[in-house]
Amino acid sequence: IEELSKKFFKSQLDEIYAPKVLNFVSAEKQLPLLNELLSLIKNGGTLLVGGIDATFLLNQVSKFNLSLHSLNTLLFEDTPRLKSLCSLLEIKNHLLGRSKIQDICIDNSECTFTIRVKKE
Repeated sequence: IEELSKKFFKSQLDEIYAPKVLNFVSAEKQLPLLNELLSLIKNGGTLLVGGIDATFLLNQVSKFNLSLHSLNTLLFEDTPRLKSLCSLLEIKNHLLGRSKIQDICIDNSECTFTIRVKKE
């Protein structure tokens, strides 16, 4: 997170596109990362973030009785260096007070989501 502040000035960017970024930081760093990303965007700029949602994943595991091999493939082979799952609800609620949500896309087959927000 600190590296972003060294590479970019506050309110410098028009858009940040990071659809899977939340799974590559630890769970406790997800909300601070969102704050940092928003601080780098100009007013009126767009942020798109997302990741694998824990609730979607648990529903898929129970619904389709995914094997341990399939689950490991999804979590660790298809996405190396995965550090955490995230919560669409928590991310959405965090962003609501800081930006205007433009859209939320959910891919149930991949257990992923993206949220596009506009900084006001």
